[in-house]
Parts: sequence; structure tokens; C-alpha cells
Amino acid sequence: MMEKIKKNLGLSLFVLNLLLFLVFLFLNDPFHLLSKTYEKAPKLLDLRLSEIQKIRITFPDKSLEYQVEILNAPTKFKNLEEYIQNLSGRVIINQQEYELDKENLKSFIETLQDLKRYYEIPDTQENRSMAGINEKSAKIIIEYKNQKQDELKIGYVSIRNNSSYVQLNKENKIYQVEYNLKIKSGYEDVDYFRNHSIFNIDKNKVQKIALSYKNNRYVYAKAAKDWQLIEPKPAKLQNTAMEGIVEEIVNFKATKFYNTQKPQDKDWEALNLTIELDISQDLEATKKEIFMILGRKSYVKYLVLYKDNYYEVSAYRIEDLLEPDKLIEKK
Repeated sequence: MMEKIKKNLGLSLFVLNLLLFLVFLFLNDPFHLLSKTYEKAPKLLDLRLSEIQKIRITFPDKSLEYQVEILNAPTKFKNLEEYIQNLSGRVIINQQEYELDKENLKSFIETLQDLKRYYEIPDTQENRSMAGINEKSAKIIIEYKNQKQDELKIGYVSIRNNSSYVQLNKENKIYQVEYNLKIKSGYEDVDYFRNHSIFNIDKNKVQKIALSYKNNRYVYAKAAKDWQLIEPKPAKLQNTAMEGIVEEIVNFKATKFYNTQKPQDKDWEALNLTIELDISQDLEATKKEIFMILGRKSYVKYLVLYKDNYYEVSAYRIEDLLEPDKLIEKK
């Protein structure tokens, strides 16, 4: 064998380089040939969105269960975006009920819609063991109005190539699909399907902001489209800056939920800032929303208390309201 290689050294080097090149193509797919083939593969799931009643997700190793319940969904819609916007639902996390996070539900459904019947192996005991498919596997169960359901078992996942082994409805095949399905299903974030928005406020209807901080009071009010400082001294404000701050407040999203338990983390620096918003309502009296910012850490993380619940949020401009001189319109 070695003699043949020595006699045909040039040919041997060519074959070796060709093999290395093919391995490179397979691992890196620089021309997207494999990904295009994957895109053309048939879908793994036939999701009938208008018929979905419930999605159950279980992670036995964490004793964790989600139940996403679709209470009302449109029967006609142009795309997933329109479907998500017009549905109402809730999530039950280990028997606790919460408002549903529609954006994360949308991301989850998009992932399910993208799963393909591309790479498959037979359902044998050896392959089940290799793929991590067993009775203790994580499951996604989609229940439809006609009492039919799809059950997707999730086996081992690979962070390296962002893929998962799955089995659908006890088929005699196991598929390797794109996406880390556990992460996309809330494995690492128990509050993944819980609504992360703290307020439900239309930015354009915020008419006044009043702050109380260390015996000082700051009041900002909107007249027509212009923001003005009322206290501690009247002044015209930079509208762009004020609109940016208002947008930040109404779009507060929880990065961590503490529920009714105040965190005892010593990293929180006390702030104790009370903020009151006046919200205009059609044909009704002005509505008030009051919340507190109790502490801060790492410059952009704030501890918010709203309706007896504690949240961690990220904000970048909220403390500018304590320095109105920064916001006054320059002459």
C-alpha cells in the first residue's frame, strides 16, 4: 500500500486534498448548499394555527410545566404577525396563571414552523439512547379543537451546531432539526412565556409625569405636542429627549420577576423614587399610574415596584428626569 502511495504521490496528495475540501464544505457550507437543501425539505409539523387550543411543554428534569392556553384566536389572518396580534391567551407556569408574552410565543411558533424532515435515523433502541429520546424527555404537546394533538419529544440538543433530536407522535424515525428547541421552549427561563411588559400604556396618552425624590418634586406636563417643566421652575423642554424618556417608561420590560417578594440582594443601591403618570382617556377622567423605583445596580438595572409586584428592568434615561436642566431647551 505504501509503495503505491509513494509511486503515485501526486495523485495521493490530490485525493487527500479533495477529501479535506469535502470535509470543509460539509462543516462550513460556504455556498449554503446544505442549508438550501434543508429549506426545501418538507415541514415536520403541520401547524393549524386557528385550531390550536393549548400548548403544553414539560421538562421532567426540572419539574417544570408550561400550559399556553389560546382563549380566543382569529380564524382569518394574513400571516403569523396578524395571528399573534389578534389572539388572547394566558400561560400557566407550574399551576400559576400569568398574562401571555405574545412576542415570545411568536418566536416559539416560528421555530416550530421552521422544523424540517431533513436528517433522520431509524427509531431503534441504540438510536434512542444516542439521541436522548426516552420517557423522561422534554415534550411539546399541541392540542387542537378537534381533540387531535401533536406530541414532539425533545432529546439531546447541541449548542455547537444549534440542533436538536426530536421524535414526532411516536413515528418510527428520529429527526435532527435546526434550533436548540429547549432554549426556544423556555428551558433556561421559567418566565419565558410570561408577559414581560410591565405597563399597558399608550405613549401618546401620557400627559404628565410627577416625581418625588428626597423631598424634591419634579413635574413635567405635555401641552398639545410640547413638553414643559412645571416644577421646580417653569421651562420649555426638548421634545425629542422627553419623548424618548416617555417611550422608555411605557415600554419597561421585566428582565427578572420577583413577584411579591422584595429581593434582598445587597448590590441594590437604594433610590426610592416615586413616579406618577397621568394618562388621558377618551370621554373619561384622567387615569393615574403610580410606581416606585426602589433601587439600582450596574448603572442601567432598576428595581421597580408596581401593584405590589417587584421587577428588575433595564433603563438608560429615566434618571434624566431628576436633572431637568439637561432637558431644558437650549436657546
